[in-house]
Order: sequence, then C-alpha cells, then structure tokens
Amino acid sequence: MTDTLRLPERFHLTSGDRLDRPVVRYSDNGPRTAPTWVVLGGISADRHVGKWWSDLVGPGRAIDTTHQRVVSIDWLGTDPNTFPGPRPGAPRSYPLISTTDQARVLVAVLDALSIETVFAFVGASYGGMVGLAAAAAYPTRFPRLVVVSGAHRTHPMATAHRTIQRAIVDLGRAAGDAGSGLVQARALAMTTYRTVEEFEARFDATPLPDTRGRFEVEEYLTSRGEAFRDRFHPDAFCSLSHSIDLHRVDPASIEAEVDLVSIDSDLLVPTWLCDELAHGIGDTCRHHRLRSAWGHDAFLKEPEALGQLISGALLETCHHG
Repeated sequence: MTDTLRLPERFHLTSGDRLDRPVVRYSDNGPRTAPTWVVLGGISADRHVGKWWSDLVGPGRAIDTTHQRVVSIDWLGTDPNTFPGPRPGAPRSYPLISTTDQARVLVAVLDALSIETVFAFVGASYGGMVGLAAAAAYPTRFPRLVVVSGAHRTHPMATAHRTIQRAIVDLGRAAGDAGSGLVQARALAMTTYRTVEEFEARFDATPLPDTRGRFEVEEYLTSRGEAFRDRFHPDAFCSLSHSIDLHRVDPASIEAEVDLVSIDSDLLVPTWLCDELAHGIGDTCRHHRLRSAWGHDAFLKEPEALGQLISGALLETCHHG
C-alpha cells in the first residue's frame, strides 16, 4: 500500500529554512499485526523498497513481507512542489534539509499509522544516516538499527566530491540547462560509488570503434547520468547531497542496539570512519566488515552477504521476541 501524508503547512527545518505545504509519500506493506521494519536507502531510493532492494525485501527474502510489516518513505525534498524557488540574492535555490528533518518526517508517518515503536530500522547509505539521526532523536521508538555504509558524519574528501557535483549542477543552471549539469554530476558521483577494480574488470580501456575517441566507460557514465536526470529534480539532488555533508550525530547519543556494516572498498564511508562510530556507541554496537569489489554500492550488489547478516542479527530476535 502507498499513501500520501500532508505535513504541517509551514514545515520549519532545523536549518531555519521553511517548506510550504510539503507532503511525504510512503509505503506500508506486510501484515498489520506483524513487527514493523523501517527500510530506507540512498538519496536516489524511493518508497518502493521492494523494487530497488528486491533481493532483500519481499516474500521469502531476508526481510520477508509475508511475516514483517515494512514501512518506507520518499525523502523530504524529492517533491519539486515543496521547493521554495530562487530567492533574490540567495546562493542556492534549494532548502537545507537535515537527516533529523527526515527522521521527523518518518515519525510523522509512523504516527499516522499508529506505530509507536518499530522492531528494526534498516538503512543503507543516506538511509543509515537518517536511522542514526532517528535513534538519537527518538531513542524509544527505534531500539534496533542496521546501518549499512553509513556513519555519524562525513569526511572532507567525500564532501569535496559532492561539493564539485553540486557546483556542476549550478553551472548547468547558470547556462539555462540544470538537467545537463545533473547528468554530469551523477556521472561523477558514479565514480565514487564504485571501485577501480570493478571498472578495470568491466570496461575496455581503448576507445570504441568509429566513435572518434569515445570510451566504453564514458558511454556507461553518460547513460547513468541521463537515466538519473529523467527521474530526479536537480534541486532535489543538490538538497539531499548537501544533507549528507551537513549530517552530524553524536555516537554517544545512540542508545539502540546497532549492527553496523562497512565495506572495505567504500570510498565514501570508509571502514575507519565506521570504527570511529562503533567506538563512540560502545558495547551495544557490533561492527561487521565486508569485503567487496563494489565499493559504496555493495549494499545493492551484495544481497546474499547482507541478507545473512540481517537474518542472523535481527530475524531470530523477531521470531522469539
């Protein structure tokens, strides 16, 4: 089931920005009497978690919708109707939305569904950051987290990559074609999601025949960028990208039981940063380190390993809780 929730007419963000008449679209699947799981992904993920994470969420999967109730949301800021639009003299045309704001929206959805406490929050990438923010702000409502490729903060090199991506969108906007800027920004982002090893194994380093010097990897990145442009608003991309860089949660404020998953080849959320988070949380955090050639995108490409981890960490507790 999917539905839409209208938020307060003037929704004040933690940054001081305001959204007028915002809405959040959400999905609610599985038996209503079953334990509730919240499942959220990266900035490009939507509420249809059973589609983009179909290897993990669905009937017979690690998160089994025949026995579990699964709630997911579209990110605040992905609906272009909520954008305030350019303001005279403003350096940007999009709102600054924090991961805490996303947690507030999620709680509003749970309230509308009369769900007081969720059994588990499973978040990957940006979704993991929102999960940490939710657990810090609402400790009794989110007692268990699985955080995959997410941490309590970003590091300067990851912020540098995203800053350049947003600048590319701004250049496109200044030229009257923000969509083209978004294509290139997404193409650049793809190089941070994957690894040198994967690209070496996947693409030929020589130019394609009869293309006047175009490369196979160039075609791939362009196609990924164009597909993203066709379904994503440039301001939504910039708003959510900026939200990642603004994300900060004090690990000591996390009271939940946390299963933290890091990927040894992740450029954006390296294992050492997850070590810092795990140390800050303390004894209630278990840090699982996975080896993968997929980099940050391993949460989409390693369903078997993640499924086994989720089953081992949470499902046994669910069946006996």
